[in-house]
Amino acid sequence: MKTLLWERMLEADLNQRYFSVLARGYRRGDLSFKIVIAICSSASVASWNFWKEPGLDWTWQFLTCLTTIIAIVSPLLNFSDKYQQAFNLSVQYIDILSRYETLWALRETLSDSQLNEQMQELNKTVLNISSEAFNLDVTKKKLIREIQTVIKKARGLSS
Repeated sequence: MKTLLWERMLEADLNQRYFSVLARGYRRGDLSFKIVIAICSSASVASWNFWKEPGLDWTWQFLTCLTTIIAIVSPLLNFSDKYQQAFNLSVQYIDILSRYETLWALRETLSDSQLNEQMQELNKTVLNISSEAFNLDVTKKKLIREIQTVIKKARGLSS
């Protein structure tokens, strides 16, 4: 039972870090798209006379095209909603991790049945959170391996 608790605690640690990294990535993507749209659309409209100089007309056309493509693609990628989902999952896993760590600290003072009961309650919560994660439809194996290495180092485990 204690081995299972340890594994679940490490899994919660991994999930919290994973969704935190995902949230930051989605936030950067959303912000980058918004900045490009703001710069390109206002720059091209505000300086049309500049872009009419011989040899620079292609630049204006490129910026206008880029702005249009990003404006169309941005809602399809839905970075803003994905950021919010990943952020919420990260926060929920902070709570789960904290509860597992508390349970780990108390493991020697609890009977097996008490430990089992507490873990069953946490398992139900994790199951609900995990179902929300499927909406993101993202599994980045390289990122997971990197986070596993960080966790091993942080917890003093062999690499």
